Amino acid sequence: MISFLGSSLSPAVRSRLFFSYGYFLSLVLYIFSFYLIEYDFNLFLIVVVFFVGRILLSGRMDSVQIVFYLVAILLYVIPSIAIFYLRGIDVSYIAAAFFVFTELLNFILKKFIFKSYKKRIYLASFQSRYGNDVFDCLFVVILSLVYFGGLIFPDKGFLSYLSFLFPFALSLFLFERCLRHSNSIVKIWIYFFLICGSILFYALFYWSGFGRLLIGAYILLPVLLLNQYLDFGLRFWKILTIVPFLLYFAQFTRYGTEISVDQIFIGSAGHHLLVTHDLFTLSFVDFDQGLDRFFDQLKLFFLNWFPRDLWIDKPVGAGLSSVDDLYGRNGFGDEYSQSLGFVGEQIYLLGDLYIVGLLTLLLVIVLVYRFIFHMSAGYTVTTHIWTVSLISFYWGGMATFGSRVWFLLIPCLILSLLSAGATRSRETLKV
Repeated sequence: MISFLGSSLSPAVRSRLFFSYGYFLSLVLYIFSFYLIEYDFNLFLIVVVFFVGRILLSGRMDSVQIVFYLVAILLYVIPSIAIFYLRGIDVSYIAAAFFVFTELLNFILKKFIFKSYKKRIYLASFQSRYGNDVFDCLFVVILSLVYFGGLIFPDKGFLSYLSFLFPFALSLFLFERCLRHSNSIVKIWIYFFLICGSILFYALFYWSGFGRLLIGAYILLPVLLLNQYLDFGLRFWKILTIVPFLLYFAQFTRYGTEISVDQIFIGSAGHHLLVTHDLFTLSFVDFDQGLDRFFDQLKLFFLNWFPRDLWIDKPVGAGLSSVDDLYGRNGFGDEYSQSLGFVGEQIYLLGDLYIVGLLTLLLVIVLVYRFIFHMSAGYTVTTHIWTVSLISFYWGGMATFGSRVWFLLIPCLILSLLSAGATRSRETLKV
């Protein structure tokens, strides 16, 4: 390792390698400290120091890395440290499980799924020959449905949500098409700000107040798409500078002006860690729901969007049933559901076999990545949607994830296939 970090490398590269090696070695030491040496919370802090140093020195990153780092900081690192110092509870091992899971996922994706994928695709230098004006008009019409959809469904309910989501999905597809086929920087930024404006408009006038993670995910999508094709200076150290404000704003929208330090740094962002800790400290056998219940939740991972009126035997989400099993319904509303986190959910469903559940989900996520990557005909919007939507999986589990992602993913996947088919048809006619 010393020779590898020798003087032939630039100081910047040596620094990045130092923090990367330090992060992985300290993470391994932290894991083995439970078995080989005396455990100390300071070991986790060392992992965090190397992890933060690693991401501060990172250059341009892809969407998988950006989402991984954001989730790590906002939903695991900051709440874990706050819970330890404010409540005296050590949940750092759950954050470590997240690190291991996502590092494995990132390695598999880069090694086997995205190995032919160019992370840096710069602005295209050609114009589309297939009617840019038509697609520009279509973009304006579709995006206008976001701005005026709430007039048709003003109740801030599910229909109002769909009136935003479908046009938003179509606008994301057209935005990527603009990135692929336009050499006009001005046009690209106009598209970008119109989409961001539609999200703000929805949040201000139609949003019901639930699902703060979703609003953050929607904002991320056009940013990640733009970063995919154009290096506009997005670096994670810049994102870190606004993380405290994002955290405060997210908790402010939930708790209001009378917000405590505990609510800012833990609140809903860290609640899943506390629930998972409760599951860890109790007997796993008491919450072993069996394979049938696991596969029920896996069905919801894919089909939770399907109406219960049409699916008579639709399973109940683990977030809802776990309230009764873990704490009892007394003091909670009949519809109250809690965030289990992706680790806590597997403990609740499979008990001692929770690692088997995590590995199964890792395989499922990779296979879906592979499917949408190869079925999207060169478009990356579907991959970005899947990546960003995993935020809700890490926080809430399978059912939470499955209730939203497909309304965005399926329309974009269909449009990608239709666009590729239309292009092939034109090329065939020319021949």
